[in-house]
Amino acid sequence: MKRIIALLMVVIMVLSLPIAFGQEAEEGSAEALETTVVEETAAEPVLAEEPVAETISEVILTEEATASEEPVAEVSAEEAAEAEAVVADAEEEAGVTPDSILYPIETALDDINLALTTDEAEKAELAVEIADERLAEATVMAEEGDTEAAAEAQEQHDEAIATAEEAVSEIESNGDAEAAQEALTSVAEVQAVLTAHAAKVAAVKDTILARMADRKSPEQLAHMTAVFEKIKARAAGLEVTAEAKKEKVKTKYKALTKKTDAEVDAEVASIDDAAGLTEAKVKAKEVKAKVEAKEKKVKEAKAEKVKTTKEVKSKVEEKAKATKEVKTETKVKESKGKNK
Repeated sequence: MKRIIALLMVVIMVLSLPIAFGQEAEEGSAEALETTVVEETAAEPVLAEEPVAETISEVILTEEATASEEPVAEVSAEEAAEAEAVVADAEEEAGVTPDSILYPIETALDDINLALTTDEAEKAELAVEIADERLAEATVMAEEGDTEAAAEAQEQHDEAIATAEEAVSEIESNGDAEAAQEALTSVAEVQAVLTAHAAKVAAVKDTILARMADRKSPEQLAHMTAVFEKIKARAAGLEVTAEAKKEKVKTKYKALTKKTDAEVDAEVASIDDAAGLTEAKVKAKEVKAKVEAKEKKVKEAKAEKVKTTKEVKSKVEEKAKATKEVKTETKVKESKGKNK
């Protein structure tokens, strides 16, 4: 019986050997195939992972935003010192500013002084001096970022200039040649202070807006630009009024004296020198040249910036295209690997 059982066990073992060897062969084949796939995949170049842009415009906006952070134009040490001097002078001249509860009292006192001044030339000069103070007030308020107070100072400035325009128009030139000559002198004296004021307006506008460019919000900068543009326009308007008055008086003086144009012009030039108008015009011309030079530099910087932005945009588009091609190629290779 034992021999029969042993014989049966041997038979079972012999019959199970092919099955075992078949399973091992299958497992070996699978491992070999897996090894082959891994080796083939490893042999392929591994692409560096790069962030793929969802859209070209998204990348362009990012690059342009970075480019826009650059200053529009560099400010030299000399220009920075001049800007600080302009602000310091304004703070000294301003006195009471629109953000003070005493401001209405100050403006009322100025109005009283103008009303009590009966000589039209003197009134015009006083009005321009008040306009100078209002310009200083607007400058200080702009420096502090108080747009409403700066706008109020601008309105007060315009009122002072309007008073000066009216006074200039009322300068008496009727009568004899002597009266006409006195009128020419009065107008020249008003023009001297007015020319100085207009030059100061141009310098302050240029300086303050440049200082605010990287300190204030776009809304504040736009508001202050409008404030100083109005101040500049009013000052320029008074210059036109004064020059028209001078030409009118010159015509009358020439008719009364029977002098030639050359003789009258020479006499007017002498009056302008004595009144300080000639010197004021020279200084105003220097200020204008500086302002125009700065504006030219800003325009050139902006043009260069536009050029740079276009170049950046072109490079970004090329990069986005290349990234898209890499992404497509990667997907194709992944698909081939799965098929294998």
